[in-house]
Amino acid sequence: MEIRDRINLAPVDSPGLRKTDKKTDKPANFPRDTVSIGDNEISKSRACHNVFGAVGAATGAIAGRVMLPVASAAFTGSMVGTAVGGPLGTVVGALAGLGVGAIYEYKSKVGRFIGGLVGGSIGVGIGKLASLVPGYKPGKTLTEETKGFSFKSLFGKLMNPKHTSHKKIDSEEAQKVMKDLKPGDLIITNNDEDYKFELGQKLVGKSGCWTHIGMVSENNTVLEVLISTDGPTESPPENLFTKNHHVIILRPNYKNPDSIKKTLKKAREYFGKAKYDFDFRLGSEEKLYCQEYIYKAMVDGAPEIKVKPSRLLGIEYISADDFIDSPDVKTVYNTGSNFWLNLLSKFD
Repeated sequence: MEIRDRINLAPVDSPGLRKTDKKTDKPANFPRDTVSIGDNEISKSRACHNVFGAVGAATGAIAGRVMLPVASAAFTGSMVGTAVGGPLGTVVGALAGLGVGAIYEYKSKVGRFIGGLVGGSIGVGIGKLASLVPGYKPGKTLTEETKGFSFKSLFGKLMNPKHTSHKKIDSEEAQKVMKDLKPGDLIITNNDEDYKFELGQKLVGKSGCWTHIGMVSENNTVLEVLISTDGPTESPPENLFTKNHHVIILRPNYKNPDSIKKTLKKAREYFGKAKYDFDFRLGSEEKLYCQEYIYKAMVDGAPEIKVKPSRLLGIEYISADDFIDSPDVKTVYNTGSNFWLNLLSKFD
């Protein structure tokens, strides 16, 4: 199935956008310095302003989130090291500063806010210079993704970390997709509002495009592990679709119907027995995160489906990407998801 285009084009009469001549499929009475967005045109200067401004804001926001804890660690480490008079004091102080700084940034988002404003300002400036370069035009994909950027609205978007210009899957589309679901199917999703899970996946070497997984039951419900329920739960599949912006459905090549039954039986055995695993490692069955939950159910019920765990610093873990990369599954539906475009949507 084709990947959906989630870019909602601005109306024809939107500022800076003009429509093309559909008869000739060419811009009607437009200067050459324009960039196409579907049936519309946006000026090169506006495209550069939007693209570089959004990229700058995104870069600055991430840098700000990282730099505040690092700066806190450096300051605290130097102060404690000076007071104690030894390298041990510097190390202890640095670790303490890093922890306090990380907690403060997590709660306040001050580093994200300041970094985003600074980065956005620099990006807009670079965009003005880029617009003067002969022959240069921003790519169509980036232009489409950032068409709603404005420095005036950046303040509000930085104040609201959950902001995203991407639309969630609507109920009508969810109903169409749900008709084709089969027991044992894997539903992998991503919600752009809470970007820390995407960023966490990216930092450990994954695509950062997918963050959650559930399995379709014999009753056409979804078995999954949620932080909010602190363990395995069962819910209608429409909930999983309409609460997310992106979804991919995988159909494992089960050996026979019995493999599906055994997998679902194992998944249900964890109900009321397992809590959420905030350590995110393949450890005790008393604590499970969503990917670990599905992985362990499949290992027990359908060992013919090979899903290879990942390793980080010698620690084994499982990610949504590991299911997607399995040679024993096929993709039956995919809206598409892109880490960098999802990030830019936070500032569009």
